Amino acid sequence: QRREIELEPTLGLENRLRELPQNSRVGVENLSPEDWQEVKDHLRGFCLTNGLGPGYQSSNRYWERVSQICTSSRHEVVWLEDKDNWFKYNLALIEAGNIRGEYDELYREEGESDRDYHKKLVSLNEELYRAQISSDRIHLIGRDETILRNIASKGCNVVVAGIGHTDSWILDSVRISEKYGIEFGQYSTDALADPQRFILRFIEDAIPDPHLAYDFIGVRKSINLLERGQFTDENPDWVGIWDVYGPSRGYFELFVEQQKNGTVSGRIEDSSGTAQFEGIFTPRFVRFVKSYGDSTRDAIKSDITYQTDDVGYDRETHHGVFRSDKGGSVFYMEKSNGNSPLQMSMSWYNLRQDDKSRQRRLF
Repeated sequence: QRREIELEPTLGLENRLRELPQNSRVGVENLSPEDWQEVKDHLRGFCLTNGLGPGYQSSNRYWERVSQICTSSRHEVVWLEDKDNWFKYNLALIEAGNIRGEYDELYREEGESDRDYHKKLVSLNEELYRAQISSDRIHLIGRDETILRNIASKGCNVVVAGIGHTDSWILDSVRISEKYGIEFGQYSTDALADPQRFILRFIEDAIPDPHLAYDFIGVRKSINLLERGQFTDENPDWVGIWDVYGPSRGYFELFVEQQKNGTVSGRIEDSSGTAQFEGIFTPRFVRFVKSYGDSTRDAIKSDITYQTDDVGYDRETHHGVFRSDKGGSVFYMEKSNGNSPLQMSMSWYNLRQDDKSRQRRLF
């Protein structure tokens, strides 16, 4: 059973806020209490109508306490969020929730082939993924842009915001300065010192965590994939999927940057990060090791080995397994030719069936 953990600002942060000159304008990442109540009521109404959960149950205790400290120190509190973003996010959550409900009606019809059922399942997974990225776009990217615009337009001297936002800002400070005219000074954080007991520690001169910042970059890459068909404007040598049942989630682009003595190396881009690879690519099999650099918190940090069997004849598509110290699964890759992740999932299914029956697929 889930329980809400109510965190409060550390004494270190409280002291820093109280030491500010009186009448400082302190921007706070949140809605005003009145707007937040309106947002909660908005979602609760949709949840009741659609037979979903109870809506927002999380506490705003941390932000409320920051506001109290600022008010008692005679500072001006500037709420940096816009409730319209949250109304849009509510609708995106409802859409994703309704799609999840479709899984209750997902079953194999009489006479339906394995292939057709695979396509039906993966198509629904793709629909849910698009809905999730749409909600992430609003919740992460849309809110982030609104907060930055309000910081600039409302002349905030100090900003207190979630560490996911602020780490990203510090690492992307040049772009933010050029776009919003915001210059960041000293950077301090309340960070989890003990995640098990939810104990915060104040860090006077904090160093941003690139893994937190990459959550924003990963969402932007996923948006590019869904809207433009690939992550970047570059032309990859190979594309593939490391999740054959959620192909857009597991989509990757592979760029060969060096070939020497039969070994190839280069870069792999996916929604989890940027990785380097090195291995052997032949028309009959591929074997390589991938290692993430800049990546999300959830990316596997150890080496990941990708390998296919030698099929005995030349082809431009491959399927095999990948393994790491966190486990493994199956993957599929092909020469880049404009196929969608869903098409690649179907190609994986077809190729695997061909190999099982020892048929050669002609291209």
